[in-house]
Amino acid sequence: MTQSATVSEQAFPAVSQGTLCFAAAESLKETFAKRFDFWFPADGWQLLPSPWHDCAAGSDDGLADIAACHQLCESVRVRLQPAVERLGNSQSLLGIPVIEQGRISAVATRQFATDSPELLLQLANVFMQRWSEKEEYRRLKDENCALAEQVSQDFEELMFLRAIATEMDVSDTTAGLETLGMRMLNLLNDSIHAKTLVLVGAQPSVDHIGEVAAWASEGEPDFELCRAILRDLAEESHQQPVVRNRVHESENALRYAGVREFIIVPVATEERTLGWLLALNRKRNRDDFDASWQLNQLEFGTHEASLMQTAASIMASQTSNIELVCEKEELLVEMVRALVTAIEAKDTYTCGHSERVASYGRCLALHLGYTVEEADRLYLTGLLHDVGKIGVSDATLKKPGRLSDDEFTEIKRHPDEGWAILHKLKPLDYVLPGLLQHHERIDGQGYPDGLAGDEISLDGRILSVADAYDAMTSDRPYRDGMPTEKAEAILEDGAGTQWDADVVAAFFEVREEINHIRKTYQPRAKPVRASGQSLPQGCQMSQVETDDGEVLAWS
Repeated sequence: MTQSATVSEQAFPAVSQGTLCFAAAESLKETFAKRFDFWFPADGWQLLPSPWHDCAAGSDDGLADIAACHQLCESVRVRLQPAVERLGNSQSLLGIPVIEQGRISAVATRQFATDSPELLLQLANVFMQRWSEKEEYRRLKDENCALAEQVSQDFEELMFLRAIATEMDVSDTTAGLETLGMRMLNLLNDSIHAKTLVLVGAQPSVDHIGEVAAWASEGEPDFELCRAILRDLAEESHQQPVVRNRVHESENALRYAGVREFIIVPVATEERTLGWLLALNRKRNRDDFDASWQLNQLEFGTHEASLMQTAASIMASQTSNIELVCEKEELLVEMVRALVTAIEAKDTYTCGHSERVASYGRCLALHLGYTVEEADRLYLTGLLHDVGKIGVSDATLKKPGRLSDDEFTEIKRHPDEGWAILHKLKPLDYVLPGLLQHHERIDGQGYPDGLAGDEISLDGRILSVADAYDAMTSDRPYRDGMPTEKAEAILEDGAGTQWDADVVAAFFEVREEINHIRKTYQPRAKPVRASGQSLPQGCQMSQVETDDGEVLAWS
């Protein structure tokens, strides 16, 4: 007997077997104009529940013997070829294997009323050949689609790396982990397609799970849920990325409510952990797929974990590099201060002069449109502008009276002496123009090169005003510092001849700030090691005595 019900893929319990048998059932119906039953090799032979028969192994002419079906299925399994069994009364039972990757997935059976079972077998063999070709075509199509998907993923990764390379700038020393996360997470999520992607920072505490530093999400993430997952699995992620799918079907379904899948990847260097990347729930455009290679679009896998590892590695390296750059810049500044200290050790009357000139210069530079970074560079130039005085004799530097022509000629050498000291230090190339030109004049009557007007760098013109103002208002061996009103009047009179008029105008616009710097400036305390104290290995100083006599222990 037959039934007109349409075959439904939902009738099959296993996705892969059901899909295959569904396709085989449709092809068999096209070839034989009959519905077949499907038997699975499990605990003998089990009949797949079928929506198109009221009972097992039915036919238009009656019911096939179950034992005969089992026997035929076994024969087909051994031979991997169609087989036919005569049942008598012009009845024959046909069995056709459903083969997947070289093994029996199922056997389709059907009882036919025929006096020519050989013709039935021939038709079955023709069907098998056609089915084999069709399955090969399907397999190749799936492989091509999978390859295209892989190429697409690789291209996404390359585009992601290119975008990150464009975004990352190690010279931006203000970019901490949070800033890096804000720059990177949206770019990363374009490739891994998570509903929520967060960067959680680490902190030195018992559980060391910090706050969420940045995120890319369809809505505001559940921060407590993110932290709970990390508290459970952060340590495990240091062995390898933690990838969990079907979380909603696991024992943690209630603990991680609303989470279907997630990935955890640490952001870490060899020395320490900076934080973790956590992706929650894969975005889905659809829930049904035609091929097994498409099932990975329902879950997180190695592609997403690999991309997150790459991003985490870049973030950790970038953070570490920025810290190294900052340390290098701090070391450079301290070395500059050491040079300045060496200069001022020769002439106590100029103590603090270089640092005040540097501070005035930075203030003027910012007012004249310098960026913060450019102004900081000018500050270092100001610290070093008199470094060449190391090459000037103490007698000339400390002379209490007016300098002779020869002594003034010796003093005029200090810009060139400074250039000779620093010109091979490539990281300090930018200080050379200001260092050489801070005694040039707008009218061309300055030294060492007699430059005029715009031939003098703006750094040199700014430091010329800053240097002159501090020199006029500071005490010298041969005179006391003059009142600020007198110094300001001299600057005003010399605008356009000795000094750049625009820089002098900027000075008067910020003179209150400059005078505040002058009044509040305090020289750095000179550290003094306690006598008799030995220094531990790797320690620069064991104790230091401040100006007020307090002794502090240093580690």
